[in-house]
Amino acid sequence: PVAHRKAKTARSSSLTPMMEQFYQLKAEAGSAVLFFRMGDFYEIFGDDATTVAPLLDLVLTSREKGDQERIPFCGVPHHSARNYWLKLLAMGYKIAIADQTEDPATAKGLVKREIIRYVTPGCIDEIEGLDHDRPNYTMAVYEVPESRKLHLVLADISTGELRHGLCQNIRELVRATHHFQPKEILVRKFFQPTLEQALASYIADSKVLFEPLPEATLRDPKVQTKLVNRVFAPVTVKELKKDGESLSLIAALLAHFEGLKHSLASFLTVKPLWTEDVMVIQDIAVRDLELFETTQRRTKKGSLYHEINRTLTPMGARLLRHSMLNPLVQAKQIRERHRTVRMLLQLEGSGLSRLREQLQGMPDLTRLVARIAAGRVTPRELALTKQGLAGATRLLHQVEGLGKGIHKSKLLHETFQQLEKAEEPLTILEAALQDNPIALSAGGEGIFKSGYHKKLDEKSALSQSGQDKLTAYENQLRQETGIQSLKVKNHKTFGLLIEITKSNLAKVPDTFVRRQTMVNCERFVTDELRQLDEELSSAGMLAAQLETELYEQL
Repeated sequence: PVAHRKAKTARSSSLTPMMEQFYQLKAEAGSAVLFFRMGDFYEIFGDDATTVAPLLDLVLTSREKGDQERIPFCGVPHHSARNYWLKLLAMGYKIAIADQTEDPATAKGLVKREIIRYVTPGCIDEIEGLDHDRPNYTMAVYEVPESRKLHLVLADISTGELRHGLCQNIRELVRATHHFQPKEILVRKFFQPTLEQALASYIADSKVLFEPLPEATLRDPKVQTKLVNRVFAPVTVKELKKDGESLSLIAALLAHFEGLKHSLASFLTVKPLWTEDVMVIQDIAVRDLELFETTQRRTKKGSLYHEINRTLTPMGARLLRHSMLNPLVQAKQIRERHRTVRMLLQLEGSGLSRLREQLQGMPDLTRLVARIAAGRVTPRELALTKQGLAGATRLLHQVEGLGKGIHKSKLLHETFQQLEKAEEPLTILEAALQDNPIALSAGGEGIFKSGYHKKLDEKSALSQSGQDKLTAYENQLRQETGIQSLKVKNHKTFGLLIEITKSNLAKVPDTFVRRQTMVNCERFVTDELRQLDEELSSAGMLAAQLETELYEQL
């Protein structure tokens, strides 16, 4: 061990500081593919690079790492990295994202980096990476040692859905797995080989990721109680405490999500895995009846779901799928559904068509709300939420105009009562958001409407005034020097610089101070430009800071 530590220390000291930082984060990431942020790119090194480069169609190259050896690497632009992550997730990989956690412009020495988030096939909350018409489940399994019964928890982090149930034996567990089709399975390490063998046919068809259940949480009742008390309302916690195994398994799954640095805010309640009012369709029947894909070509087209799906929203598509997998068995509920469908079909004139028009283009509010709860919603997604709430409000007004007859359906009446809740958040968003907000901006002008916040308007005006002064100064320099190609550019290290091509260097005044020599041009600075840079940076920074605070409040 002593010799090993000495060798490791010698190897570590011979690495460049950047590569030493990478190896530390890779050790933390374990089996996950590490995306390591370097400037405008995410770099992938070592075995990770060798594995994913052909999968993502990236050029694999190498670089020196400081110990007289080279390391394979490839990279992707940071602005398009999400697309590459989603491709790997679809193949069943786990990803660790290491980002810069301090500003490179103000950092002393090596920029600090940390793993800010892990993403796995069962922990995707980006709407673009999810199938719109089906849930995205993570499944956790726990075998009770005495009875050999199997507790099962299903969670969809993209919607906040959480279900718990019991399987009497491993055959029931296999049927449940085929029924819910999880993308990720958490299980205790010693039980994983048994489960993999039982699920061999499912694993062959689905790229499922196996992860270990957090043993520390499974064995610590105090940690379990503290966690569920933090996440759920007292009434839910009271129900969970009636069954120790279910509470410990749910707590372990929540601890797993937190270990991946995901928010638990979207989880509010725990539903049963099965309910008495539905029939559970077995996987053999699902396959033979071609409910969701054809048996020969394994395609959606030609399946029953494809033929009857006329839903207009992602929520409706998932509800139809759920209803087909779990048909009602109680006559009262079946009759109520028939009565509701008949009522909609018999609406006078074009009433049904007008209702469907209001649903057209409705965004995925269920998943958007989960991202809002988790604090990860982007301005563009918040604008989509506003659009969805506006559609819900219009739908409510449309229903009110159809007369009292439609309210004879208990199902419709309860549904449309819920639409009334859209008006208050819609009012707030309409007062705050621009119609097409962009990302948080340097000048504080990307998200909020003018007039929403007086101080933000003032700071944004100062920032814009600085931009106008910069444009005017650039034009002034062109006139004074006679160099029409002169440009003032912002360099991330040196700030604002005057860029002049080499063919015009003879016209450069003595007041210009050279800062940087490039292949085709040279860059200069003046006292006036330094002053303008400070003014512009200060105004933009204050505006951006306030905009960020206001967005978090919203």
